[in-house]
Amino acid sequence: MKNNKTSFLLLLLLILCFKGVVAQSSVVSIGGDMSGADGSVAFSIGQTFFQTYYSADHSIYQGIQQPYEISVIMGVEEMNGTDSYVNIYPNPVTDCLSIMLSDYNQQDLHLALYNTQGQELFVSGLINAQTRVKMDCYTPGLYYIKIMSGGKTIKTFKVVKQ
Repeated sequence: MKNNKTSFLLLLLLILCFKGVVAQSSVVSIGGDMSGADGSVAFSIGQTFFQTYYSADHSIYQGIQQPYEISVIMGVEEMNGTDSYVNIYPNPVTDCLSIMLSDYNQQDLHLALYNTQGQELFVSGLINAQTRVKMDCYTPGLYYIKIMSGGKTIKTFKVVKQ
């Protein structure tokens, strides 16, 4: 009897230790890692179980790989010297995007939201140093935020909507 109890406890301990080893893994249909001279990428496809928790200020996403992307679009003629004062967060966004202007001294600032087809979805004047844009009415995907002053583009950001 005592031998069975010891064997059971030993088996239970081994199972629990093994569970801790695979805690950061998941069953997916395909995945892998690729690397080249310009960088590397990791991907996984087919994670079946996940949960998202979010509030007005923070979000938590379960999963193996999480995207974190803040991009400034290159190849667009932009005004020089504006790198330091336009900040957009969180990206990826679920419900509300914040646009922060640290050196807010321009009178004629506007923002425009575009989809990947170039359709203008939303236009607003930036009258405060911090502006919030409701994104919960848009479908998940890729969007572009263009900050403009006097008809000239200051900066263009790529935003991921989840």
